[in-house]
Amino acid sequence: MNKHMSKVIIDSLEPDITCPVCLGRLVSPKLLPRCGHCCCVRCLRQLANAAAAAGGTAGEPAPFGCPTCGKEVALPDNDVERLQNALFVGRLIDTIEKRTSLQVASPQAAPLCVEHEVQAKMFCFSCNQLVCSECVLYIHRGHPYEKIVTASQKCIETLAQRADSTRELREGIMFALSQVDRRREEIADLSDAVNRTVKKTFDDMGKSLRRRKDALLDDLATLTKHKLSCLEEQKQALAAAIGGVDDLISSCQKAQLLSDIDVVAAYRKLVSEAVSQKERCSNLCTEPSEAANIGVKLWSVESFEEMVASQTGMYLSDAYGPGLVRAEVGKRAAYFTVRPVTPLLQNPTITANLTSLVDSSVVPVTVVSKQGMAMYEASYHPQVRGRHQLNIEVNGNPVSGNPFPVYVSIPPSQLKKQERVVGGVAGALHLTFNSRQQMLVTELGGNVVSVRSKVGKKMSQLSGRRLVRPWGVGVDEEDCAYVSEEGAHCLSKFDAEGRYVKSSSEGTVPLDGPRGVRVVGDWVYVCDGNNRCIKVLSRELELVKTLVETDKMPSDVAVSLPNRLLYVTQSDSRVVEVFALSTGTHAFTVEHAEMQQPSGLCFDSCQMLLYVADFSNYGVFVFRPNGEFVSKFCRSGGGMGEMAQLWGMALDEDGFVYLCDAKNSRIMVY
Repeated sequence: MNKHMSKVIIDSLEPDITCPVCLGRLVSPKLLPRCGHCCCVRCLRQLANAAAAAGGTAGEPAPFGCPTCGKEVALPDNDVERLQNALFVGRLIDTIEKRTSLQVASPQAAPLCVEHEVQAKMFCFSCNQLVCSECVLYIHRGHPYEKIVTASQKCIETLAQRADSTRELREGIMFALSQVDRRREEIADLSDAVNRTVKKTFDDMGKSLRRRKDALLDDLATLTKHKLSCLEEQKQALAAAIGGVDDLISSCQKAQLLSDIDVVAAYRKLVSEAVSQKERCSNLCTEPSEAANIGVKLWSVESFEEMVASQTGMYLSDAYGPGLVRAEVGKRAAYFTVRPVTPLLQNPTITANLTSLVDSSVVPVTVVSKQGMAMYEASYHPQVRGRHQLNIEVNGNPVSGNPFPVYVSIPPSQLKKQERVVGGVAGALHLTFNSRQQMLVTELGGNVVSVRSKVGKKMSQLSGRRLVRPWGVGVDEEDCAYVSEEGAHCLSKFDAEGRYVKSSSEGTVPLDGPRGVRVVGDWVYVCDGNNRCIKVLSRELELVKTLVETDKMPSDVAVSLPNRLLYVTQSDSRVVEVFALSTGTHAFTVEHAEMQQPSGLCFDSCQMLLYVADFSNYGVFVFRPNGEFVSKFCRSGGGMGEMAQLWGMALDEDGFVYLCDAKNSRIMVY
């Protein structure tokens, strides 16, 4: 029996220890980074060499596809040896080979007790070893033990559970890996966009500079030509004046040889000519008509760089956090860096303000330097919760990524004061919000799903189908609504304009008394009440799988994507059951001594909090994702801040909590 079971176990593990390339048992297995599959190191070298020969670039890693799933594999430093060793698979292979060799060497040998070297009939779980009957009575007395066959079966079951939990862990790691890859792609895309912007900006500046250069050279040539032309005219005039002076000198010399009366007459004539010639020469014999200068305005390199930095506003900056800054009312400080394009920009002027998108109020922001020129702290004290925008400018120019979203919340312990009441909602059971922040409410009193503004004004209602006891409602990314009809035993879909599209009753999805609905990505999670399970449907209302089977009738469901958890409330239950989102295996239970009948659920992904509405205790309990209690608010009654029948709940984009009070036909907002 033991030998048969060992063979079954080894045969079931054989696919996990077989190389997908050579189809033999793995030798020195390596772990592929993106998918987690294994291959022989020798086979990986062959794949890498083939990829490099087919299209690899010299000096660059040559990616190739995983032989199991086809995902691209990029070798670190183009070296197979740099891949992580598959230590667990290697140890598993060693154990199997050792076990196989022992069975071949002594196929009929019975297992022996370690202490007494007699046939072992029991397995001690405390010491993890085979023991005989005497060991059970003395050495291992009081230890939990079972017969070898039973112990083997229990070990197999434990290993199966460990395998399931490990697969769940692996899925979580793969999800985190996909998030990291997606963030790397986002950063690479953003870097490419900034790179293109920088190149275009400086290309445009280069074109402008070249145009300015050509214009300056043209102006220089024109000015030079004008100056030289004026000086040439002055030169020719001076040359002509020299000729007149030479003629006057020659006439004077000739007159000296004449008789007295002739000399006197020539003198009178020459004197008038000399006076006239002197007047002409006095206007010519001055400084050159043009100064030795060129009136073209040029910049220094330093002043030009300052002008470029101040006019283009090109600053590289980072805001503290992953794009979204989370704050609490009354306190917060965000950190950011400013690195100017040119180091010549000393002491930049940095201004900032925080604007509320709820009431448009502006919160003053104080900016101080933390680490010289690079790191700054922007501190602010918002008084209004909800969505805000943090605007940061350097020398009048916004930094890259501006404005930064800031989500301001209040601690759950301060959710005591009721903000407002939405009345006239007949038998409100559940509600949700679409991307336009319109409120969709299932009203059991009128068998309708109304569409209302956030202040409660009814705008329209879902049309095209007569609903029978509408219970839960969910909205996808395209604002299509999904309504569970407890009386019609189906899930109905409506488009973004509220028109009926189709129903699950038209297909092959068996639902019996569906209640809570939650839409996450491409999947619709439905509480199938009378069938006591959670079904997962596509957005086309086709059954994907039955994820969770419950002991009692499930009422509502909530999903935490960051933690990969599914929260479920059940009728006549005092706790909230928590399951793994991927496999549906039970993870843990959320409970509180005062919680009597949890009904509605809502998960706040911004604050990472789980809100649980209690139908019997008329309160809202707040927990962390791991089930740790945080606070409680709301109480029983029909007055302000009091509830009579608390069912569903939802949060709007500003973090306000909306509670459905079915008996009082109203919605309370906290």
